[in-house]
Amino acid sequence: MKLNIEYNDPILDSGPNDTKRLPLIMKILALLCILQAAFSIIIEYTYLFTFVYQLTHGATSQNSTTIIILYAVFLAAMLVMIVGLMMLGIYMLCNLRRLAAYTSTIVAIAIGLAAVTDIMLVGIKITSFILLLTLVILIAFKSYIDPSLSQERKLQKKLKNMQTKKESEEGTLGLSKKGSGYAELNYFNIIWIFVTCCILGYIVEIIWHMTVDDPGVYQERAGFLFGPFSPIYGIGGILMTVCLNRLTKKNIIVVFVVSALLGGFFEYFASLFLEMSFGVKSWDYSHLPFNIEGRTSLRFFIMWGIFGTVWVKLLFKPLIKIINKIPWKLRYSLTVIISIIVFVNALMTLQALDCWYERSAGKSQNTPIEQFYNKYFNDDFMHKRFENMQMNPNAATRGTDQ
Repeated sequence: MKLNIEYNDPILDSGPNDTKRLPLIMKILALLCILQAAFSIIIEYTYLFTFVYQLTHGATSQNSTTIIILYAVFLAAMLVMIVGLMMLGIYMLCNLRRLAAYTSTIVAIAIGLAAVTDIMLVGIKITSFILLLTLVILIAFKSYIDPSLSQERKLQKKLKNMQTKKESEEGTLGLSKKGSGYAELNYFNIIWIFVTCCILGYIVEIIWHMTVDDPGVYQERAGFLFGPFSPIYGIGGILMTVCLNRLTKKNIIVVFVVSALLGGFFEYFASLFLEMSFGVKSWDYSHLPFNIEGRTSLRFFIMWGIFGTVWVKLLFKPLIKIINKIPWKLRYSLTVIISIIVFVNALMTLQALDCWYERSAGKSQNTPIEQFYNKYFNDDFMHKRFENMQMNPNAATRGTDQ
């Protein structure tokens, strides 16, 4: 029996969807968005005072100039988030769901930028959890933003599952159907690409150290508290995939150049984030020619170019096919499990780094969370787990503003 099913995204469909009755849950989420925007104004107001203080006292050093820039970026991102959340709530209360869908994407980007700069300025504090709560509200919002009614949502889910099973049997699951690249960059593909690249990067780092940096000597190269994961490579893999998905058929030179630039500058900003946020340095290329502040160098631009080219031309397509061979009945539950593992691992790693920094900086740690990390993830554990990391609390941006 031939099964022909066309599944359209109801958010982007035009028509009478916006005129249908707004579910109660959407009204609650819309009000939460507006309340969260109003509450975030307090955070913006508080940080504005610090920004003005930094500005009026003058940028007497390169580090203080960096702090001013970070505060400016944080304030701008928070302003976009506040306005976006307010508009998001209003759009939904007015039942303008397609506008709400577009706005939610902008808000998500603003939240991410605000979270990164906030960690660089003050570490893992209450603001970080407020931003996380905002992101949770936004995710819940997007999960219900489908303009259909409940019964129609169930029908669409059933049709989608039937289509997924059909594509799985045909071997076309995960491949792009709209000419927007080789593969569909949905959450399922992205999370498994992240995990795969984390593990491959972990293995590559160990081999590189044992053969090039210090022949014959094993060194732990993990980036998470638990498991064989190197998140730098995981995020880099996602970045390469998203940016190069459309270039799978392009000339190899184009792929190499784009990969080199993406990887090199990503490595630079990853190093900058870790050092400014937690005072840790995982690599230093100051001894190499044509380096940029020791955070990246021409050699590693070239290596990222090679990695990206191999990824796009040789590994990406087979990996997508392997990922999408996961039995369709198990794919959702397995993806949820691996997502929880990654999220908890990442959150605990950031908190452990934050407590490690505060211990090294001589700051008091009295909260239950801090005492937990001091007991189970003390300095000895951190040194053994992250052998390639060097802690210098004075290098952190927040080490100079408190």
